[in-house]
Amino acid sequence: MRRTDIVLGYKRGDTEWLILAAKRLEAWAITALARLLAGWLLAAAAPRTYDVVLPVPFHRGSLRGRPAHPLTAIYLDARPAVWPRIAVDDLAPPLLAQTRPQPARRAQSEWRRWCSVRGSITLAFPTRMIRGARVLVIDDVMTSGATVNECARVLLDEGGAAEVDAVVLTRQPWRIARRPLDRDGSEGSPGCQI
Repeated sequence: MRRTDIVLGYKRGDTEWLILAAKRLEAWAITALARLLAGWLLAAAAPRTYDVVLPVPFHRGSLRGRPAHPLTAIYLDARPAVWPRIAVDDLAPPLLAQTRPQPARRAQSEWRRWCSVRGSITLAFPTRMIRGARVLVIDDVMTSGATVNECARVLLDEGGAAEVDAVVLTRQPWRIARRPLDRDGSEGSPGCQI
């Protein structure tokens, strides 16, 4: 991944309150974040001439009883405002797919987050549309960067994209990133190769 931009800054205070309301699919929060995203895309992304803009995919198993995925709702709400100027994927069908549901990762270390997302994203269908393209991937919250990195890896390695950038609405505040010790006292998991 070449660059990552953050629209709102750190996920704390009013920003965290707004993101949590969007995760509950409160319409006002979805609309507010969609407008912020659309404004950023028109001001910052349009001059960079991306060939395609798309959100991080989700697995139906991660809906957790909600009628829609929050990031997809934000993305689709912002799409009409930017579509005439920016090639925003219409998600019918989506270009990226998540092959397995992601467990809640709040308590996971950064290392475990990277391991858990590895191999969970794929191209939804074979296409030459991505080959040589400049792609922008959108996510709502970036904690370790593992998810957007996995999307970028797939787009570059499997899709043949020329460049992949990311934009996230908020960034989790930094914390000390340590691999948890396994039972034998060694760091991390030997089964995860990043």
